[in-house]
Amino acid sequence: MISPSHLGPRSPARSRGGASAEHTLAERIHEDPAVLGLGDLDLKRASWRSRQISLLLASPAESVLFVVELQLGPTDDRHVIRVVERWLNERKRQRMNRCSAVLVAEEIAPRYVNILELISRGVPLLALEMEPSEGTKGTPLRFRPVGLR
Repeated sequence: MISPSHLGPRSPARSRGGASAEHTLAERIHEDPAVLGLGDLDLKRASWRSRQISLLLASPAESVLFVVELQLGPTDDRHVIRVVERWLNERKRQRMNRCSAVLVAEEIAPRYVNILELISRGVPLLALEMEPSEGTKGTPLRFRPVGLR
């Protein structure tokens, strides 16, 4: 499991005495959305609650919108449904031609990879596993793509 110490050298969790790892991670991504490995993106909206972070990222150069659902810990059924549901709602609301769903978790079990492969036939979907990456200056987190066919 990723601890707040992996989320950056100036962890707000320490300074405020109890801020959640979700809040710390959301701040880290807000500082540098490129840490996700999706390119040069602008953060349009972010919210978090109970081990879940919802992000809306845009690539102004390519007119692409990324609907990101990030969950600390392993993915579960609700996480999969939530990312598809948010993708559908944002796609309708933003009326952009290119809109992708991004599911991020610390662990994506093979069972969910199979389900995500099936969903990705109709929904542009990326799956990323979050892992600590010590020793990489300026990027204490790595997001590794999970192979969807």
